[in-house]
Amino acid sequence: MSVGGHFGTPDEVAEAAAFLLGRQAGFITGADLLMDGGVTAALRGGELTVP
Repeated sequence: MSVGGHFGTPDEVAEAAAFLLGRQAGFITGADLLMDGGVTAALRGGELTVP
């Protein structure tokens, strides 16, 4: 289980891709889109530790 409460689904990934390919994301360039359910943020914030 991810920190965000559930595993990502293919539909959620597709929605993110559709957004990035759409007109609304025209100002977004050179960005990393972390789709890990918040694991990276939790590790960096100290809320999650690696055994």
